[in-house]
Amino acid sequence: MVGIVIVCHSDILARQVRETALQMCQGSRLVIGVAGGLTDGTFGVSFERIDKALTAAMSDDGVLVLMDHLGSAVMTTQMVVETMAAEKRLGGRR
Repeated sequence: MVGIVIVCHSDILARQVRETALQMCQGSRLVIGVAGGLTDGTFGVSFERIDKALTAAMSDDGVLVLMDHLGSAVMTTQMVVETMAAEKRLGGRR
């Protein structure tokens, strides 16, 4: 099953979207990762949070990433995916 990651500038909004989606999919084994906000609670996107959420939601079928809007969410997610691909080519994660 394809995993899902929600990348959002707001941690609260990302978690609420996750909870709503999980309620709609009760009984499934759907994995939804959340990467919202910065560690200090302010708005923003975090490379580390996206990396952790992608790793947790990744499956053999892949992962779908949903973002709140274009800009830093897209750029940071692209950097994480490129880093993951490079590490895979080199034989492992950090």
